[in-house]
Amino acid sequence: MTKTTSSHQKTLNKVGLYVGKGNKLSLDVDQLKKADIGALKSLFTGHNSYASQLMNKGNSIANAAGVGSSYNKQGRYSNSLNDLVKSKYDFKE
Repeated sequence: MTKTTSSHQKTLNKVGLYVGKGNKLSLDVDQLKKADIGALKSLFTGHNSYASQLMNKGNSIANAAGVGSSYNKQGRYSNSLNDLVKSKYDFKE
């Protein structure tokens, strides 16, 4: 989700949302109160908004987690059965 956040960073910053240490979002309440409503709407409403993209990514992770897959400590998806089959049986000898 960090890539999605990076692609919206300028707009997030305009409304007072910043990415801090450990990729955690922080909020400047005063800047949020002064933010343009159009910028807020573009981030949080609509089909391809930041919120929509995060929701889709979260749903993809949840769906993948339910079908015998796993995530490594870097947050990358790995289908262990598929990886095992490739590594053990796809070599020509």
